[in-house]
Amino acid sequence: MIGIIAAMKEELAEIEALMTETKEEIIHNTCFVTGKMEGKEVVAVLSRVGKINATVSTMLLLERFNIDKIINVGSAGGLKHDMRLKDVVISTKVKQHDMNIELSGQPMYFDADEELVKKAFEASKLIPNITVSKGLIVSGDQFVMANEATHIVEKFPDALCSEMEAAAVANTCWRMEVPFVVIRSISDFPHTGENEMTFEEYLVYAARNSAIVTQALVKSL
Repeated sequence: MIGIIAAMKEELAEIEALMTETKEEIIHNTCFVTGKMEGKEVVAVLSRVGKINATVSTMLLLERFNIDKIINVGSAGGLKHDMRLKDVVISTKVKQHDMNIELSGQPMYFDADEELVKKAFEASKLIPNITVSKGLIVSGDQFVMANEATHIVEKFPDALCSEMEAAAVANTCWRMEVPFVVIRSISDFPHTGENEMTFEEYLVYAARNSAIVTQALVKSL
C-alpha cells in the first residue's frame, strides 16, 4: 500500500481528485483518505503544516496502515533563478535547513529511495507542459522570505526548493526503514520578497502539478 502525505487541504484535494473508491477516516484529529489510484491501493493523509505535524502524521500512517512506500507531495518555494512557477522537483535527498547541529548516528542528509526517484523522473517525462528536475529539498519550520532564502542558498547552494515538512517525513521514514520520495511543485520564489502573494495565487496550480507527477509515479509502480 502506498502512503501519500500532503500538508494542506488544497494539496490533499488534488490527490483525492485522482483517487477512486475513496473513504475518509479521522484518526487522532488527522484526516486519512483510503482508496485507489491507477488501480493501486493508496492512503492519503492531511498532515498539516510543519515538521512536528508531519512526523506525527507519518507515524500514524505507518502504524495504522500496511504502508510499504511513502510519497510526500505539495508545494514549495523555488531557490533557483532559472526555475518557473509550477515546475516540479523530485527529491534525491532531503535535509533540515533550520537545524544547526549534526546528530551522532544519523545521516547528514536523508536519501530518497533511488528506485522511486528514477521511476518518478522517468514517468514525468511523459507528461506534457510540466518541467521536472531532481535534487536536494530543504525543510524548516518557517515560511521562507527573501532574507531567509539568501541564508539557505548560502548554506545549501545545491538546494532546489524549500518547504516545511519533507525532512520530517524523510527522517521518520529513515527511522522506520520505509522508502520515500518527495514530489513538490513551485508555488513561489522567496528571493523576490513578494512570495506570500504568489504562494496564495499559485498554491492550487502547484498542488495539481505535484499530484499529476505523483499519479504518473503510482501508475509506474
